[in-house]
Amino acid sequence: MRTCMAMFFISFVITYFLTPVLIRLYRRWGILDIPHGPRSVQEEPVPTMGGVAVYISFFLPLLLLLFYNNTISRTFLLNSEILIGLFVSGSIIFGIGVYDDIKGMRPFMKLLFQCLAAVIIYCFGFKIAVVSNPFGQPFELGIYSLPFTILWIVGVTNAINLIDGIDGLAAGVTVFTAIAILFIAIGIGNIYTITFASALAGGMLGILKYNFPPAKIFLGDSGSMFLGFVLGAIAIRGSQKGTTAVALLIPIIILGLPLIDTMLAMARRLLRGTPISSGDRQHIHHILVKNGFTKRQVVFLLYGLCVLFGMVALLVVMIRNQFAAGVLGIMFLVAMVSYWVQRLGYFNIVRMQQGIKETVQKRRENRYLLSLIEVFDFERDDSQSLNELWEQMEELFKKMGLAYASMSLETKPCQDRSKSNKVFSWGAENGNKHEVIQVSLPRKHNNGNFGRLLLQSDSNKRFGKVTDMDYVIEQLAQHIAVAVEKIADKE
Repeated sequence: MRTCMAMFFISFVITYFLTPVLIRLYRRWGILDIPHGPRSVQEEPVPTMGGVAVYISFFLPLLLLLFYNNTISRTFLLNSEILIGLFVSGSIIFGIGVYDDIKGMRPFMKLLFQCLAAVIIYCFGFKIAVVSNPFGQPFELGIYSLPFTILWIVGVTNAINLIDGIDGLAAGVTVFTAIAILFIAIGIGNIYTITFASALAGGMLGILKYNFPPAKIFLGDSGSMFLGFVLGAIAIRGSQKGTTAVALLIPIIILGLPLIDTMLAMARRLLRGTPISSGDRQHIHHILVKNGFTKRQVVFLLYGLCVLFGMVALLVVMIRNQFAAGVLGIMFLVAMVSYWVQRLGYFNIVRMQQGIKETVQKRRENRYLLSLIEVFDFERDDSQSLNELWEQMEELFKKMGLAYASMSLETKPCQDRSKSNKVFSWGAENGNKHEVIQVSLPRKHNNGNFGRLLLQSDSNKRFGKVTDMDYVIEQLAQHIAVAVEKIADKE
């Protein structure tokens, strides 16, 4: 227990004192999250890549432990492959997160590296070999153990990444989840998981001071993906010595909040016809904010839910009757999913038939608008000047059903802004305007913005009826930004 407390304290101290140093360095180096899209939650640039502090605070105490002579350190030295496997695979996830924070990475490439890291950690003993079955004997996975493990690790990695959409949420969820895993690991005597969970909880509690709303630093993909990967790995490790009938059920319950949010997000995007990797503002925390809760209230509410999930997981472990424990866990998960589906208004049972019909129609609209953007991306190569490009954009706006559009550019930011600004406009500002959207045009490699795009839609036309406005606007802004910057560099 003293080693556990020491790991917690050392990790806490590292992030608590290292994070403000990183904040100053990131501001100096320009490693900032620039608000440039409809899904941006902050108004000013905020330092990102807090995952550096998280990564160091997790692995440095584990490294120091190896130089301390006690029972736990000797156990780690005798089974060094466990720590090596977690370090190698965790470093891959951290590395692609850093690259994505600085330069950006396509979702498919991130998924590919996540699968690679999952395969590596599987080879070092972090594996799902049994699936819970409270109604009889558990299922031995055999050759299917590897795909199940990859699905779990990649799923949890992205689940934590997805809930990192509001200040302090991913960090706080990790703290409470790690503490729940810690107590369960203590109960079943899993030394490795006790040590890992202690280091993770301490480090995240230290950075929470700077990540809590209003955040002074964001975790970035380097932080959120690393947290999800480690949580997924140690959750598997922590349940391997547990009751076989609930072996996989325990980590599912502990990570219930991010997993439920992720499943709802996947179902929502499949119904809308948008890529699963696309973002939106329909996550649980977004809906709560729209319902009038402040960011702090949302964070505290979801912290409480994490505590509830952890307590239920502990109860399931303590129940000696395997059948009763399994049924309790499944009933709790079903109840939570049903509650959030109904409470957040994802579906309306009374109007289900009408809703499905509307969803299918809007899905077609989504695909049509995205296809128009792809055609524009192909045709804009013929443009030799900004004026020619704007003419092609006008045709795109007409086909999309927009009522008005304007674009202001700062094509030469190094000079006097008053001399470098260019403004283009199309359509009439008066009329039946349904929605006004203002989005920034981002530079390459997340190096700030060079202009803004103002769009006004007509509720009676196609664009005003689109079901996933944020994603369509994001894609439109990115393609326009690439085209404008390419021509502006020549001029």
